[in-house]
Amino acid sequence: MSRWHHPSCDIPSVFVQAGLPYCKSCGESPDINKLIADQADVKPPWTIPPDEKPGELRLRWPASVIGNSLTEIRNETPATITNEQLNGLNSIHASSFTHPVYKRRLSDTEFRILNISPSLDERCPIHAVLGDYQIDSCPEYETVSYCWGGEDGDTRQNRPIFIGDYWDVLLQTRNCWSMVQYIRLESQNRLIWVDAICINQCDHLEKETQVPLMGQIYWRCLRTIIYLGEEVVKPKGLFPTKGRLYPKRHDFTEFEDLIPKSLMSREQLFELHYFQRVWVIQEVILSPLVVIPAHGYEFRVRAGTNLPPWKTRPDDISHPWMDYACKGSVYESLSSLLQQTRSSVATDPRDKVYGILGLGLQVEEFIPDYSISRLHTYIGTILHLVFVEQCFKILTAAGGQQSDLKFPS
Repeated sequence: MSRWHHPSCDIPSVFVQAGLPYCKSCGESPDINKLIADQADVKPPWTIPPDEKPGELRLRWPASVIGNSLTEIRNETPATITNEQLNGLNSIHASSFTHPVYKRRLSDTEFRILNISPSLDERCPIHAVLGDYQIDSCPEYETVSYCWGGEDGDTRQNRPIFIGDYWDVLLQTRNCWSMVQYIRLESQNRLIWVDAICINQCDHLEKETQVPLMGQIYWRCLRTIIYLGEEVVKPKGLFPTKGRLYPKRHDFTEFEDLIPKSLMSREQLFELHYFQRVWVIQEVILSPLVVIPAHGYEFRVRAGTNLPPWKTRPDDISHPWMDYACKGSVYESLSSLLQQTRSSVATDPRDKVYGILGLGLQVEEFIPDYSISRLHTYIGTILHLVFVEQCFKILTAAGGQQSDLKFPS
């Protein structure tokens, strides 16, 4: 449990003592190591249901093709439903509303903003407050774009961020924690949207309403900060850092002029794992302004910026979507977007589809469903392409290269 106070503590009075929060009201302090150990035994909330066996798929997604058959499945007799389907449905509805940080499940028009408390000392624990807002009625805020696991892929959640009056503990990955520490200001609060914190990752129903909303969240923000990790962000001998409060700000077109190739070339920048992620695509395209901190500088990309070619080699097709950076939307078909983003990666393979749905696609009945398997997602997507978009050429695209033998050809 993330709340560490004595059960009788109704009015917490928390201050930092020896680098940890301490409550004067109840005399308690969090045991972070125990929380980390307890969480290590918890099944990850993003566990993917297993692929169905042949003949047991029972397609119920997407509604654009199948119709809203989820209700029909729930009304069927238990004998006609596979164990995998039952487990998926049960896990969705078992979501708890007693989480001390997330008081309730958000609707499809709401989102949370993280209000980060300032600190002059970077060693001070990170504290913030979560606020619920309507997407069309909220204070100005920023967003971030980053890799949960960083460049080394470390997805262990072992760094504490403290939330609210009780300083409830949310354990985050090292890269997420260092990102929040980096954007924390010295003298004033900062309002920012961080997916790992602002969405209850243990509640799949909330996640299914928030993922389609992410496009609007990035489109309505003031700017998006691309965090590429401590190794990239922090200056390395380019200039003295003592007494320097703010980074120098330049357009991204000046990157190669300012950063020595001995530190990082543009080619090396785009070879980072961050730029392979499928989620970064909508985050970069929909944001009105993108800021890339690198080696003590901040490089900015905005709509209309005359960018240099993104390709690092003449035959490179890995990032064709970067041509749309800060354009606001991409009104293309799902089949076209899948083609352009096919080389991107996702921790959850279903997000290869779900992660691009915010890019101008207006298909009301094609929404994420995290209760279904990878196989179900891919077959449902193909059916949508064939029957809704009339994209018959996809049926001729299966050449057998790099194919999964469990999937249909």
